[in-house]
Amino acid sequence: MTREPWPELPWTEWKPTLHMWLQVVGKVRVALAAPQNHWWHTTLHVTSRGLTSSPIPIDGRNFQVDFDFLDHRLDVADAEGRTFEMTLAPMSVATFHREFMAGPARAGDRGPDLDDAGRGSQPHPLRA
Repeated sequence: MTREPWPELPWTEWKPTLHMWLQVVGKVRVALAAPQNHWWHTTLHVTSRGLTSSPIPIDGRNFQVDFDFLDHRLDVADAEGRTFEMTLAPMSVATFHREFMAGPARAGDRGPDLDDAGRGSQPHPLRA
């Protein structure tokens, strides 16, 4: 089997934007996940399709954020099967933030129910 070299990636063009998109998702994880030493609770993990937050606890439930770099999509799903997705297309960080934060409400019954997150002891991580 002959292996083809990886195609050249325009890394320098999209590195700053992708980095900040990842930080938006990471801030949600920081706000909700139980602290661990060395900030291990904040990392995104490599998958066969991109990166994942792995399960993030919220009000006795879990949800997960997946960056799918093969299909150019951001998928968010909770343990009850509610989902919403965003297309990963050229957009500003502010637009990504706004779309990501509005995702659960926009998805209605299909989106993870994050409306109650943070009421009480911590602010809602998905509300700007």
